[in-house]
Amino acid sequence: MRKEVFKAAGGKGGREGGMSLLQASVLLKSWYVSTPGKTAEGWEEDREVLGWMAEHRGIEERIQALARGRVAEEVAKLAGESPQGAVEGLVHVMKALPAEHREALMAALKGGV
Repeated sequence: MRKEVFKAAGGKGGREGGMSLLQASVLLKSWYVSTPGKTAEGWEEDREVLGWMAEHRGIEERIQALARGRVAEEVAKLAGESPQGAVEGLVHVMKALPAEHREALMAALKGGV
């Protein structure tokens, strides 16, 4: 699970702009202790944590949100470096998307500006 968080946050074997494995562990622990009924002491019990990971569906959603945030930041950074490149990249993306995703992207672009 720690490796999934690490990857979603942009970790690349070291600390190249993403989070470290230690930071991923700290983030997972914060998610654990924020779960009703869970404590920092419980984090030290392997069976307790593994049970929480197996049962708590919110973890996957948080990992997906972490990945979406990372991608959004990367796209915004790249668009700042080359606005025209961003437009060209979006055109390529639009061509590759299925129709329903293309429509959703167009709606989001229209609503976001």
